[in-house]
Amino acid sequence: MLKRIKMVIVGTMATAMLCTNVYGYSNDFSHRSNVSFIEIIGNILGIGQTVETKDADHDFSMYDDIYYYEPENLSRYTKFSSKNPDIAPEDVIWLVNANLDRDFYTKSEKIKDTETMPLLVNKYNYLPSNYVPENLVYIEDDKQATAETAEAFKEMKENAEAEGIEINVVSAYRSIDYQKDLYKSYLKTDSKKVVDTYSARAGYSEHHTGRALDLASDDWDMDNFGDTEAGEWVRKNAWKYGFIVRYTEENKNITGYKSEPWHITYVGDEAAEIMHTKDIKSLEEYVEKYVKHKPLDYNNVNTETIEIENN
Repeated sequence: MLKRIKMVIVGTMATAMLCTNVYGYSNDFSHRSNVSFIEIIGNILGIGQTVETKDADHDFSMYDDIYYYEPENLSRYTKFSSKNPDIAPEDVIWLVNANLDRDFYTKSEKIKDTETMPLLVNKYNYLPSNYVPENLVYIEDDKQATAETAEAFKEMKENAEAEGIEINVVSAYRSIDYQKDLYKSYLKTDSKKVVDTYSARAGYSEHHTGRALDLASDDWDMDNFGDTEAGEWVRKNAWKYGFIVRYTEENKNITGYKSEPWHITYVGDEAAEIMHTKDIKSLEEYVEKYVKHKPLDYNNVNTETIEIENN
């Protein structure tokens, strides 16, 4: 019996689509991280292949089918996984790629493309000392943000007000010099370790980008914003306008900051929607999976039909 199988190949990811029924099945099979493509097909067609799962100690060289796998990070994957055995291999990979196996502010890199959207500024990626966004506009009173951020916030604010919700901007763009002075002022009362949990060092703040906004409700109390009706509204609706709540209780181990329900970041409509629909908890994860690496794209693939003889 002759079986025809079409293989769709993109990089190291392979997807096999059975074009005719095989023993009563007509399914799509994806080459996932625990079973190889050949093992799956061999098992179904009865040609002597055995399906085996990967060892519990995770030999990460066997996970190179994950599209965001980076071979040069193999030893780091293994080391990080051994220290964090409860983290799934696919999460280990993007976490290490994002440098989260390293201490904050170690081996940080200067951001080269400051115009990219979304722009990831965190404790591993800092902006040039002379960086100033080119398209700053006034958003509320004397506060500034990029034009697209201001436009998106204006729409969000108007729609919130239509529902009886008031949201106001407390802080927006900050210069690097301003952030340096702010950080120093906090050091007068708290240790550096504590300050790092609630304030960015100069050059490492999202506020430098003009895309981050700190919000408050009608009482202008930013610290309690998360407990207000306005805070709840923003949490549920910000993504519809291209914003994300950047620092949450869920992602504090990734961002290094305590929960800030008042801090929203403009990432654009596409990124915000993907993060919402796929329940991506941090911008770090999104950048690794959708900016630095691209998922399987069926609009740009090579196809090949192969034939397997089954007597």
